[in-house]
Amino acid sequence: GITDQFPSMRIPELDDFLRNSPAATIACNLLGTTTVYHLLDQAFYKEAGRILATPWHSDHSYVNIEGKSQLRTWICCDPSPATITLRIVRGSHRWNVTYRNYVSNESDLVAKSGEKFFNIGRASDNHLPVVPEIDRYSESFDIISWDVSPGDVVAFDGHILHAAGGLDHHPDKRRAYAIIWGGDDIRYTERPGMSVPDLAKVKGGHIKEGDLVSLHPDIFVPVAGS
Repeated sequence: GITDQFPSMRIPELDDFLRNSPAATIACNLLGTTTVYHLLDQAFYKEAGRILATPWHSDHSYVNIEGKSQLRTWICCDPSPATITLRIVRGSHRWNVTYRNYVSNESDLVAKSGEKFFNIGRASDNHLPVVPEIDRYSESFDIISWDVSPGDVVAFDGHILHAAGGLDHHPDKRRAYAIIWGGDDIRYTERPGMSVPDLAKVKGGHIKEGDLVSLHPDIFVPVAGS
């Protein structure tokens, strides 16, 4: 699979969508705020054919930000059955655990940001706990998923555990556009090990550890709900 990081920085139509679409309003309504901050946006692409599973993970351990008010809006571009699209462990955002960043060797993702490629298919901070074996003990977890169609939006907390199923053959490509939004409590941090590209560094900015992202609107763009 290909993950394009911060495509809105290079594609005017996505920049316009990020600033003016209902996605920010959805995030504001769910977070209970009037403004949200752009922390990360990603375009996902998987070719037709064999679909590799995306391992269970939570987003917040991959991004150099910290705070409770994190929300992802995942926007579907192609029809996809529940068996190979987002699967979510209901309530896992309340476990108060930061899990190790890890993507299995078989499911390595190559992420593109500008002209630089970032391989995020390795463990990072070995001091963090590994994600539980959710598929092995699936009866112990409340796992939810949906069939999706183009234009459907799945919104979920940035701390929630989620994954996507695999399939030996799927006849169509799968595309999605996702944005991670933050509220007023979100602060900048530098996590050890590998993570997705750091937005501050991508934009050439300098932020002190622990700064509120709201203090840096030139880097973390504020978007008001409507």
